[in-house]
Amino acid sequence: MKHFFITLGIMVSLPLFAQDMGNPVVDNDPKLTVAESLLLNDYLNAAQRNGIDFKDKKAIFVTGNSGKEISEKSAYFKLIRAAQQSGHQIATSAVLLTPTERAASGGYDVIVTYWVKIFTNKTKRKILKLAKARG
Repeated sequence: MKHFFITLGIMVSLPLFAQDMGNPVVDNDPKLTVAESLLLNDYLNAAQRNGIDFKDKKAIFVTGNSGKEISEKSAYFKLIRAAQQSGHQIATSAVLLTPTERAASGGYDVIVTYWVKIFTNKTKRKILKLAKARG
């Protein structure tokens, strides 16, 4: 009977360890860390990622109905962790920038949107200008 409870305890705790993504965000540096890249690659499905591998990427995080608000990276990851803990997923996707757009943004590689209903090219151009101004 003692072995049963030990085995049961291990079986119950293993999924909890597998789900724990830790706290990958240390700061709001736009350059994604390895842990952040892995979390994004795992969290976003193929359609949301648009074929993007987040390793060594510099990201802009955008929110708001029309995607006009640049957000902090830490706020985005805080939402992801809260959604995972409650068994939900946030509405999010990624847009890979072209070389011209990278130059216009000051070196960013990707835009990660969340809770955005409409993200137009006009809005993207505004975000790129804002990102470049932010440095």
